[in-house]
Amino acid sequence: MDDWRAWTRATLDAATIFIERHPREFMFLLRLAPHATSEGIAFINQWEEFWCLRAERILRPELSSGRIILDVNPALAARALVIMANGLLEWWLENPGRISRKEVVRTVTGLLMSFYRHEEGDGP
Repeated sequence: MDDWRAWTRATLDAATIFIERHPREFMFLLRLAPHATSEGIAFINQWEEFWCLRAERILRPELSSGRIILDVNPALAARALVIMANGLLEWWLENPGRISRKEVVRTVTGLLMSFYRHEEGDGP
């Protein structure tokens, strides 16, 4: 997907569904793998780099076209978004009963979409 809105929602949907179905595996990836072995460190670094590069590739044209109303470095913005999403997902995994999966996806997607320029009549 090359559409930022669709990619954001689809990525968060997939991540939260995986977390609900495999909470121990996700927690292992986030907390234990990076500290367990050099392979774990390499895996997490590659995983994070993949998501940062993918987010930047999709975010860069949105910024340069002016559809997103931020004046930011695309690579740094992508990294910040990936780290923010990972942190939120880890927080949610600690107690998924405190908020629904759909609410996590809706909130993060809504937050990211709030940076889009709105055409007259589109709402806020």
